[in-house]
Amino acid sequence: IATSTGPRVERVWLDGGKSVAASWPIDGELLYVGLDPRGGLLAEINHKRSSAELIAALGSDHPYTVMLALDALQTKEGKPTDHERVAVAAILGSVEQAGEWRMKTAQILGAWRDDASVAILLEELDAAHRRARAGDEGTDPRVRGEIVKALGHGVPRPEVIAALKGGLAN
Repeated sequence: IATSTGPRVERVWLDGGKSVAASWPIDGELLYVGLDPRGGLLAEINHKRSSAELIAALGSDHPYTVMLALDALQTKEGKPTDHERVAVAAILGSVEQAGEWRMKTAQILGAWRDDASVAILLEELDAAHRRARAGDEGTDPRVRGEIVKALGHGVPRPEVIAALKGGLAN
């Protein structure tokens, strides 16, 4: 349970039933509830979360919670919100984030295929090329590869074609 005052873990024991109801008092504003944050439960969990909960879950200390939030953002129906796009772009653009998270966010932005998401991918591809040319430690060729793939799966646009040609030349 993550609130504005910080996260905490509560345990619920399943006793052969198909559903469990639980409640706890919370301090502060509820940000998200992460079911099975460490991925140890061998069961299918249907957990519907709001856009705000998914965005908050991206900041979790539990990698499984982050992965579930990214998966939910990638497969959500409808157009992404500006807040979702900004949160996903922040992970992609952060060289401190694990390469796997950054690769996943490139896939998400590519799946969204809207103009704003494509612009983010183009900007990050340019930044990645600049970092690579400068020999920066934050360069991960796998991330650049996922960005190129994400751009390549979209509608052909002159700016994408130019960026891909420029990137392949570098």
